[in-house]
Amino acid sequence: MSLSKEFLSVIERLHLLLSIKKPLKVDEVVSFLLDGQEISITEYPLGKLLMFANLPKEFSPTEESFSQQNMFSQIAMKPVLGKSEKTQSWILWNRIDINNADSISIEEQLTFISETLDQIWLRESEIPNDIQISKSDKYLKV
Repeated sequence: MSLSKEFLSVIERLHLLLSIKKPLKVDEVVSFLLDGQEISITEYPLGKLLMFANLPKEFSPTEESFSQQNMFSQIAMKPVLGKSEKTQSWILWNRIDINNADSISIEEQLTFISETLDQIWLRESEIPNDIQISKSDKYLKV
């Protein structure tokens, strides 16, 4: 599958935004680390810029946090939680129209994903004292 010129343009703008070197070869899914969080982007479906982060297998949202995160919002780029049918792991994702993806909207989309991941980890860290959170990878350790 060939990559659209819009997707290639987004990749270029994203690498400029993050001040990181653009890869020699761009794949259908491009992943990078931002503040220790792996975030991936792809064009899916065609014409949409999908940004997502895989959550660790240990992650299991409460019904309340799931409902709050997935409630509709005035914020069009608000990330939502979904569970992969293939891997059964949780994914945080959002998407925008790739044709309108300028540097500002790409940065906003990335910020929403990153900040929501931080909020999820903050909520997950509010647990009893006999359970610890590893600061290096933020996974639960029981």
